[in-house]
Amino acid sequence: MEQVSKINTGKTIVSARDIYCRLEDKSWYKVCEYDREKVLVFNQPFTFEQIWQNPKQEPKNRDMVERFWKELLIPLPAVYPTCWGYALTYPLHRKEIKLNKWFSFGKISSAIEISTQIIHRPCLDFEAEIGIFTHRHTPGKFAFIMINDLTDREIQLKTYNPRDPMPSFLKAKSFEGSLGVGPLIMIAAQEAWNELKIDLILNKKVRQNVYAKNCLLNPEQFHEDVFLKDLSSEWALIATGTGGGVLFRSPNMFEKLFFFTKSGFSTERTKNQWLKKLSFLKPGDKIEFSSNLLGYSSTSVKEVFRFNQ
Repeated sequence: MEQVSKINTGKTIVSARDIYCRLEDKSWYKVCEYDREKVLVFNQPFTFEQIWQNPKQEPKNRDMVERFWKELLIPLPAVYPTCWGYALTYPLHRKEIKLNKWFSFGKISSAIEISTQIIHRPCLDFEAEIGIFTHRHTPGKFAFIMINDLTDREIQLKTYNPRDPMPSFLKAKSFEGSLGVGPLIMIAAQEAWNELKIDLILNKKVRQNVYAKNCLLNPEQFHEDVFLKDLSSEWALIATGTGGGVLFRSPNMFEKLFFFTKSGFSTERTKNQWLKKLSFLKPGDKIEFSSNLLGYSSTSVKEVFRFNQ
């Protein structure tokens, strides 16, 4: 895992930063401070166009109001951006997955609030990521946001092709509800990137510490790579990859040989046995996301019973 840090349980003061939340369909509010229960905002709405063009908006109305996290909407405009996922952009995640080359893939799932309850799947895994929302013609300006890139490891493992891993990542990360987006955005230049971090807490235990400074790419490199691939879209939402601490890990050589032999030299049965060895998200699990600048959110995993028709 990344270096474990103490989780901040007090107030986070961000009034000097260009951090916003969305409370109504087309209304963004500047954030002054927050804790795990609520957000304090200046009681003056702005449009997204206003805060994107001039993030350092000074509200004329200096009155402040408290809002609970569950009241906040996804803080992105309704522009339906192309969404890109990146894999293997953090060294510690490379180590646990045992792959060494980053790549990107298009994501086709719709964004939902990161606090939305997670529907259980048999081999479901989390990935806390720092997202980037950016425009083709403003390569030096970014909106940073929390993302939970949920992954179905069974789909990923069983469709994985080492010669072309991208399709397996796309299939495993594009189901309904897989793209959770956090409650706050910070609009800033690239210089703010190294300050960002996200802690993921599973059942009150720190599981991931994702530090942007450990990422192998910076925002300008993500921007350049995305818009070279995508020649038509004006906006892009980028899931920049995760650090160490996910639930899945790849077997070492001894484990591969052991399970391959135990399965009667069947690759398919080997994969099934390895998945059974690992522990994934279970109904009732609680996941919390805590960031020094991108807010706080919590969710849980629920079982959905399906009856045969």
